[in-house]
Amino acid sequence: MKMNEGEKLEGFLSKFDHVLCQLKSSGAEIKEEDAICTLLLALPKSYETVVTVLENMAVETLDMNYVKTRLRIDSEKRKENDGDQSEPMKTDAFISNKSIKCHNCGEIGHIKRYCKKPS
Repeated sequence: MKMNEGEKLEGFLSKFDHVLCQLKSSGAEIKEEDAICTLLLALPKSYETVVTVLENMAVETLDMNYVKTRLRIDSEKRKENDGDQSEPMKTDAFISNKSIKCHNCGEIGHIKRYCKKPS
């Protein structure tokens, strides 16, 4: 499941929650951390800034409600700035994935939480 560029955030979050609910009702055990990771990876490139900020936060401070609230704030700021949700928010807090080093495998471009190599 991927959010398309230009798709409204609220509509995507609704679909995401519906799929998550269906998985849980079918007996799947889904950790909140995994759900957050899946949500962040499903967002289009225009959300790269807010995703990077969230990825760099301490895991214990993140919960699904906080992540959704931050995404909604980002979406609203974009609407206010230029009226187009598909344009990325401009911010000084942006940190390129090119400078992030994984503490699991040592490779550049992702953090340990999203590392595909076994710990």
